[in-house]
Parts: sequence; structure tokens; C-alpha cells
Amino acid sequence: MNEKLKKIALKLSKRYKSPSLQDIYLKFMSDVKDNMEYFSMYDEKDYIKMIFYIHSLLETGGFEWGDGMIKNSWVGNYFEYGEDDFVSEDCDDCNGNGDVECDYCYGSGGISCGICDDGGVECPDCDGDGVDGDGDTCSNCQGEGSVECKNCDGEGNVDCNECGGDGRETCRNCGGSGDVDSTKVNYYNTTFITWDKDLINMFMYSFELGKPTRKQGLEPEVEQDKMLRLITKMEDAEFGVDVESDTIYCFNLQRLDEVNLFQSSSGSGIYANGLSTLEEPDNYII
Repeated sequence: MNEKLKKIALKLSKRYKSPSLQDIYLKFMSDVKDNMEYFSMYDEKDYIKMIFYIHSLLETGGFEWGDGMIKNSWVGNYFEYGEDDFVSEDCDDCNGNGDVECDYCYGSGGISCGICDDGGVECPDCDGDGVDGDGDTCSNCQGEGSVECKNCDGEGNVDCNECGGDGRETCRNCGGSGDVDSTKVNYYNTTFITWDKDLINMFMYSFELGKPTRKQGLEPEVEQDKMLRLITKMEDAEFGVDVESDTIYCFNLQRLDEVNLFQSSSGSGIYANGLSTLEEPDNYII
């Protein structure tokens, strides 16, 4: 079978310009999508082998390097999340609205006027007697003894200072955003293949001991063609054990020749939800 895959890789390599393994992967998967009827006779492990052979041809002009990569490659997954990747959920205090009933005016928007009791104040001209010094009806209050309170325009109440008269105030729990961080995090699950001994040992240590591996320095390794990222899926979960942000945790580490890829009951495998769902090349990896 490998000889047939090499012949296909030789044909394809004539149209591939970049020797970058990641670039070859994207271009190859685009070709698979455009020619699914032909490529459907091969499985995804064959795809990986053809990608390696194309890379080997462009780098060295032969297949020996590709054979070595296939023989020494390991497939696995690692996951990670950033410190700001917590899943948001509706704030319980405001039900996701961002504001709550003002607890100073109880949602009415108004409070009692501090100058008057019911909208009126003692007439300053007659001191509340209703008559002037001559015993005549006070012209200012028409004998009522009180005049309209200017502070509240005779309403008896004024706008609440806390909410400005709206009856609502910004939720203190969420700061007005309507959502808060939950205990769930959005984490990124990356499927990778590597043949580099140092990377294999690093991932093996993380996998066997359940220990995090610091992310620092991983991206340059990808750029140097020591590792091929096949896809990254974002998922969410509430971890039952301590999982640190900005670190990577490896799992499902197996040799490429031994792993039984793409056989889950859900139909998801190394290419996440299957090739038929990948509509654009940018969807192959994130």
C-alpha cells in the first residue's frame, strides 16, 4: 500500500510549492475535499502517510525521510486553556439583565422630598396663618397657609439619588454585563502528530504522570516541522482536579502505526467531526 501512496504523493508534490508540513497538510486536505470520490478509498491514516511523503519529496527529493517519520511518529491530544477562558453564564442576581431594582427607592424611582411632607411648605408671607398683617387673606397662598414646594414641584417626592429616577441600578455582582464567570472553562483540544524525540518525551512525561507541560516553546517547534497539528476543537468542561491555565496536558498518546484512528461511535476522530463537515481549509486547524 505504501508504494501506491508514494506514487500519489509524487504526483501531488509537483503542484505543492511550500515544503512546510503545516502548509502541505492544509493544501492536501483541500484536495481531499475537492476529490472526495477518489480519496474515499483511503483512510485517514493513509492521508497522513501521503502528507509525510509529499513533505519528504519536497525537502529531500526522496521517500526515505517520510518512511522514517511514519515509523517514528506518535499521535496524541493535548488540551489547554487561558486564564480568561472561563465560560460566562447569566448572573443570578440580575437574571442576565445587568441591572437590579434599586434598593434605596425599592424600584419606584422616587424618594420623599426632604423639604416638604406632601408637596407643600409653609407660606413665607403669612408664616402659615393664611392672612396677612392686616388680617386679609394672604395673596401668596390664597389663605391656604402653604405654597407649592419648589424642591419637588409639589409632588411630595423627588428622583432617587441612587438610580436617577429609573428605579434600577447597575448590578454589583456582574458590573452591568449581565453575565459572570462560571466554574466551567473553554479549553482547546488539539490533535497532533510528532516524530521529534524531545517532543515525544515531553508529551510522554505529561501523559504518563498526568503532569502539565509548560506551553512555552511549543509554537516554534510547530513552525520548525517537528510537529503537525491536525485540528484544534474548542470544548467546555468543569475540571474535577486542578488544571492550570496556560499549560498543556497530553492524553491519548499512541504510535501512528498502532493507533486505531477515527473509529469512535460518534464518527469523530482525528479530524474532529469528519471531513464532510470541514467546509473551508481554515477549519482544519485553528
